[in-house]
Amino acid sequence: MAEELFAQNEAEQAEHDAQVAAREAAAAKAAEEETAAEETAAERAAAEEGLAEKTVADEAASGSADAADSADAADSADADDPADDFVADERTTAQLMADMFCDLLLTGAVDGHGAADEARDALSSIRATVQVTVPATSLSGHTVGGGEVTGYGAVDDDTARCLAAMTSSWVRVFTDPCTGVPQCVDRYRPSKRQRLFLRVRDVQCRFPGCRRPAVKCDIDHTIPYAEGGPTCLCNLEHLCQRHHTVKHETDWRVEQLAGGILRWTAPTGRTHLARPPGTVRFRPDGVIDPDFVDAIIAESMPTDAPF
Repeated sequence: MAEELFAQNEAEQAEHDAQVAAREAAAAKAAEEETAAEETAAERAAAEEGLAEKTVADEAASGSADAADSADAADSADADDPADDFVADERTTAQLMADMFCDLLLTGAVDGHGAADEARDALSSIRATVQVTVPATSLSGHTVGGGEVTGYGAVDDDTARCLAAMTSSWVRVFTDPCTGVPQCVDRYRPSKRQRLFLRVRDVQCRFPGCRRPAVKCDIDHTIPYAEGGPTCLCNLEHLCQRHHTVKHETDWRVEQLAGGILRWTAPTGRTHLARPPGTVRFRPDGVIDPDFVDAIIAESMPTDAPF
């Protein structure tokens, strides 16, 4: 009996010791885990602090780079400032005129002068105007002499023909055959006011049935300019390129009547009248209700009239 009690006590003591050892091991493990967590948190905080310091350093470096770029840009702008590159031309007015005259004679342009690009561009836009008066019979070779350059004097026929051949526009001058006094002046190209009037009057191509807008058409002389047709409103009309060619290259004929009316004659002999398409039209009185007019008049009269 005593041995059984002794054995039971030893078993209980061993169980108690095992429980104590387990509790101690669990406590030690918890302490180790807590220590590891604290070390991990410390390392994370140190890493974040290092990253923040690096970010601040990078921003400071970027700010320095931006400031350097701004300084470089300012220096570049100062270097490109045309005011710093301005070079005064010390030549006198007479010397400039002489140099430009030589350039015009040698090259036909004066864009080699000026201290800046703006000045050279302005000089390059200068165009000389030379007025040459020469009889048409001299140009055709039927007579000799008569050519003259305004401001210079008489020129020979070959020089007059050469100058006339290089011009882009001619002005026709009609003179009195006895006195030689100019009677009227005419040119091939219509003036700005004539073009505006024709666009308003014609609106579209004046060939029968064509509706092409006038802004996309040519201004044609009804009687050709080369045949003596004047550049006046009574001899001008709008024709699209197609019907402009039809007028000059086929058997169609056209005559301009009063009021800008064109009378076209087809190759078959049939005539067609092309009237200017008016853009403003007034309604005839016959389509207005007379009762409506009387009502309007009655409303406009005073109510206290003595009659």
